[in-house]
Amino acid sequence: MTHAGPYEGYYPGASRDIEMASNDEHGWMMRTMLLVDLPFSAALDTVLLPYDYYRSTDGRKSARETIAASEKEKQAKGHMNGSGYTKPKAKDKGKK
Repeated sequence: MTHAGPYEGYYPGASRDIEMASNDEHGWMMRTMLLVDLPFSAALDTVLLPYDYYRSTDGRKSARETIAASEKEKQAKGHMNGSGYTKPKAKDKGKK
């Protein structure tokens, strides 16, 4: 697996292998390749552990967090109108 994306935690390659191998959508061949790759991913993740620690402590937000915050801000300002987004309706407690 890769370390090219934003910070994904510790041992991202090994965890991705386990996640994909446990998914029922992948066939036996893919699962076999993932299980063969698992020890190599774990070894490389161990080598890259200091780099992962450095990336986890530099204070940057991940791309996912940045996008989620931006979408929340746009929704609050009403910029999501016409995009298919609808605010959840308030529930009436007195009506049945």
